[in-house]
Amino acid sequence: MAERIAHVRVDDPESGAAIHQAMATLSIPPDLERAIVQACKHLHNSAVAVRSSATVEDLADAAFAGQQDTFLNIVGAAAVLDAVRRCWASQWTDRAIAYRARVGIDPPTVKIAVVVQMLSSLYQL
Repeated sequence: MAERIAHVRVDDPESGAAIHQAMATLSIPPDLERAIVQACKHLHNSAVAVRSSATVEDLADAAFAGQQDTFLNIVGAAAVLDAVRRCWASQWTDRAIAYRARVGIDPPTVKIAVVVQMLSSLYQL
């Protein structure tokens, strides 16, 4: 995977698509998967938001808001695990690759975090 990332080309949609597909089907490390499943149980499988946050989002010369995906109303451990993979994969859409190239960000330097947040109703506040 690191080799693919190092050689991703903005002029070759296939290179980004291959990374995107690989990330979307990636096995989640067992300890992380157990932690996510346990957290979902703790939340009684309530609806959550699964959001991404990349290390290059808030730079002085670049605004990356909206470049990676967010998934709302995700319910259940299997769906959360899938959304985590899709957040990781969203870093490798054509749009995100092209934007990083346009602002001069080297693809292998970008790191991504995925945050799972419980959703609440305004009526519960």
